[in-house]
Amino acid sequence: MKLLIPVDSFNFEDPFYAEQFEWLLQWSKLHCGAQDDSLELTDLQMQLLSAKNQNERLALERDQLSKQLQDEQQDKQDLQKAIEKVTYDLQFASSQKEQLTIERDGMILRLEELNAQNQSIVAKLEAQIGSMQAIISESQQQIQQKEELRRQLLNNLDAQERAHLQEIEKLKQSLENNNLDSISCSICLEVWNESGAHRVVSVACGHLFGDSCIRSYLSQYSMCPICRQVAYIQDLRYIFGRRILSGQQ
Repeated sequence: MKLLIPVDSFNFEDPFYAEQFEWLLQWSKLHCGAQDDSLELTDLQMQLLSAKNQNERLALERDQLSKQLQDEQQDKQDLQKAIEKVTYDLQFASSQKEQLTIERDGMILRLEELNAQNQSIVAKLEAQIGSMQAIISESQQQIQQKEELRRQLLNNLDAQERAHLQEIEKLKQSLENNNLDSISCSICLEVWNESGAHRVVSVACGHLFGDSCIRSYLSQYSMCPICRQVAYIQDLRYIFGRRILSGQQ
């Protein structure tokens, strides 16, 4: 008779199980016979060796599991540290965000103030530009009016000059046509000169006199000594005629 003992169910490191195994071994010797002792012991030794190997394997697995558990705990600690660091970074980032938000709000407020100031300056400049444009427009109108007046004055002067030239031409023509022999002033009866104080001049009516004589006369009487027409000193005109002055030679 052989007794098969499930060695896998015993923990030989536990004294209680070791004592039970020893008791079972003695019981198997009494009931199974002494002839099978050597064989039975050999089987038990094999089972014991197998159990020992299995126990070592289990111990190794236990150590591996313990090592894995330690690694997991270390990973957990590292993860916790990483979480704490991320939390700190998030808090720091949140603080920075709040600071940047405050600075941004301040900058926006400053920009709004500057924008309001710029709008005020632009409004003032536009008002000044409008005023300057009005002044420029008024100045241009005045310049145009003055230019028009200048053109009118020039036209009047040109007309007066042409009238005087025509008058002089008429006098010359009259002198040439009448072939005047008299070359003396009708006031002082002296001969006219080519230049100087007694050069020949004409009044508005066309009569000729010495310059100094007619000026002295017109300062007292505003009329021609010959025809009695109105005459003024400012109407006197110098006469340039060779035939008139030729008798002086």
